[in-house]
Amino acid sequence: MVRPTAHFYAKDHFTSPCATVPIFRTGLSGAFDDSGNLYVGGLSKFERTQIGVIVGGCSAKAILKLTPQYAIKFPSGIQIDTNDNVVILDGSSDQLDIFAAPAKNSRMLFLISTAPLNDTQLGDGLALSSDGKRFYISDWANHQTEEYAYPAGGSAIRILRSNPSCDCEGVGVAPAEFP
Repeated sequence: MVRPTAHFYAKDHFTSPCATVPIFRTGLSGAFDDSGNLYVGGLSKFERTQIGVIVGGCSAKAILKLTPQYAIKFPSGIQIDTNDNVVILDGSSDQLDIFAAPAKNSRMLFLISTAPLNDTQLGDGLALSSDGKRFYISDWANHQTEEYAYPAGGSAIRILRSNPSCDCEGVGVAPAEFP
């Protein structure tokens, strides 16, 4: 049996995937930092949270598993903010967890802050604006996309899309915005 994979493209590598990684059971997402390292997150087939980094971006060969200081139940979105912090949406807890990028030769992600998402139920996708002032959540249970102030969270600034027949999974900023 062939294991499914996901392809990630860097902003300067449009024609072919920069990295191809095995798909976790669910919730796979990824984001590049300014150094070209690819951060990925999701759940394994055993329902364990998996967070990792592919150091070296397009020339890397393996995922280095990271250990968050704070327990994440369901990593359903991962992004890198304008300060190179690792931002993870915990879809089960309806909160945004912000971690300092791991130090060289470290596998620890140290928690900087946590932001509650008061209007979200089962967030399943995360996108950050390029100016670092907003973020967007795809809300699976409420069938909508929400805009929040970054990094505060709290109550949504506005509901961008609401559709009772939509099981919304994933969100993006188009055209793509890069920090």
